[in-house]
Amino acid sequence: MKSRMDDISMRREEEGGRLAEVEYQLERSMLLHLEKGEGENELPTEMSVEVIVLDIPEKNGAGGEKNKTILMIGGMGEDLSVMRPVLKELALQGKQVVAISMPGYGAADNPDKSWREDESGETKKDFKDYSVLVGRIYDELRGNPPQKTARPLADKPTVVGHSLGGAIAADFASRNTDRVDSVVLVAPGGLEKEPIIPGTYVAPKMTAEFSITHFKEAFKRFAKEHEDEVPPVVRSMWVDNFLLDKNSLRLVQRFWESSVMAQGNLEEDVGKINDSGVPVTIVSSEKDSLFPTKKYDELVKRLAGENAEVKEMKGAGHYGILDDPQQFAKLME
Repeated sequence: MKSRMDDISMRREEEGGRLAEVEYQLERSMLLHLEKGEGENELPTEMSVEVIVLDIPEKNGAGGEKNKTILMIGGMGEDLSVMRPVLKELALQGKQVVAISMPGYGAADNPDKSWREDESGETKKDFKDYSVLVGRIYDELRGNPPQKTARPLADKPTVVGHSLGGAIAADFASRNTDRVDSVVLVAPGGLEKEPIIPGTYVAPKMTAEFSITHFKEAFKRFAKEHEDEVPPVVRSMWVDNFLLDKNSLRLVQRFWESSVMAQGNLEEDVGKINDSGVPVTIVSSEKDSLFPTKKYDELVKRLAGENAEVKEMKGAGHYGILDDPQQFAKLME
C-alpha cells in the first residue's frame, strides 16, 4: 500500500521529468525558410525565421481530448531566448506552445524597407506583412512539428502577443477570425493611428522598464552584431539622453525597420475580433507606464464588446510577462 510520502515522491519525480523535457525542447529551435510570393496576401521578401514547438503529450490532451495550441508572438527584442521564462511556464502547464522570433530578432533575417514602406515610399500603417508571415509559419508547422514527441498543431490556435507582438497578433486575428480559437493581447501596442517617433514618446517610457536583466542582455546581444546608423532623434533619446551603450544601436535599428511600436489599428482589430464571436482578452499590467490599464478599459468600453475583456497583472510593468511569468501563466489557465 502506497504511503502519502510515496505519492509526494512520485509527483516530484514526474515534475522533475517534465521540467527536464521542457528544458530539452527549449534548446531545439529551428529555422524556417519562407519564399516570397506574388499575390496580395504574400510576403514582400523571402524570410527565414526562428521558431520552436514545446509539447508534453501525456500532459496535454491525454485520453483523446481535442488538442489546444498557443501561438506566441513576442514584442520588441523578444527573441526565443528572452521569451524562455514564459514559454517554460506555459509548457509546464501542459500547453502545446509555438513561439516565433519575428524578423530582425534571434536567428531570423532582418526585414528590409519593403516591410515598413509601400511602393510609393509611404510608411505602412498596418501589420499585414507580419500577419501573412505568422499564418505561413503556422501552416508550415501544422502536421509537421520539429520534435518527434509533438503532435500535430491544433487547427485553430490561441494567438498570444506581447507589446508590438500584441499589435501583430491583433492584426493577424482580425484578418483570420476563422483560423483562431481565441486571442490574448498582453500590453499590446497599436493604440495610435499615426506613427509616434520612438525618440519622443516610446523611448523614455521603454527605458524606464529596462531594469529587467534578461532584456538588457538581449539588448547587448543584438548590439554586438552591427552598428548601423539610426535617425538622429532616436540616437539622441536612446543613447545620449539615457546613457545607453552606443553599441546598442543595432537593436534600435531593427526596431525602426520592423515597425513603429505604438502605431497600428488596435481598436479596429479588436472590434473585428469581438464582432466575429472569437473571445479576445487584453492583459494589462498595473504599473505599465507605456500602455496603462485605463487605455484598454476605455477601448473595450467603446466597443461594448461582449467577447472582449481586460485582465490586469498585479504589480507588473510593461514587461510583466517576462518578469512574472508565473502570474501570466496562471491567467492563462
